[in-house]
Amino acid sequence: FLITWLPSYFVNVRGVTILEAGIRASLPFLVFGICQPLGGWVADRLIQRGWDPARAGKVIISVAFLSGLLIIPAAYTTSKDVALLLIAGGCLVGLSAANQLVLLQGCTPPKEIGLAVGIYNFVGNMAGIVQPLVTGLVIKLSGGSYTMAFVLAAVMLAASTLSYWFVVGPMRERREPLTS
Repeated sequence: FLITWLPSYFVNVRGVTILEAGIRASLPFLVFGICQPLGGWVADRLIQRGWDPARAGKVIISVAFLSGLLIIPAAYTTSKDVALLLIAGGCLVGLSAANQLVLLQGCTPPKEIGLAVGIYNFVGNMAGIVQPLVTGLVIKLSGGSYTMAFVLAAVMLAASTLSYWFVVGPMRERREPLTS
């Protein structure tokens, strides 16, 4: 959503130049990038404090995905700066990245991890193909408004939190490698 539509949102809705739109659109990615290792670090700290690894990952993923709801008020604010801050806040979703991969690998039989990661990436790429088309259609059907596209993206992300709690099972027991 952000890669394909955020620059045009800043130009078309917020009335900024293409250069300013590029700068504004890059800031949420900075937040996302910083959050990726931070989310893994937080999970490691929780596990060190006695949290179950699957629960720690699911909690962080849930908080991260729910942060995406911040893009809804971004669509309604009249301030381009407040919109940028809310969109950047929605990019706290980056906290989930490491935890998604850890859960995937921890819940998959060891001999099938490569296949599981491949499927995970395939599904993510398919979403990346379909999402810009759906967003464009939503913007067109709403008369050029980005509001419903923001709401739809945020709600879909928040709703996907449920899959981590009701579909993803417990992590398998970790076995430490033998050392000599």
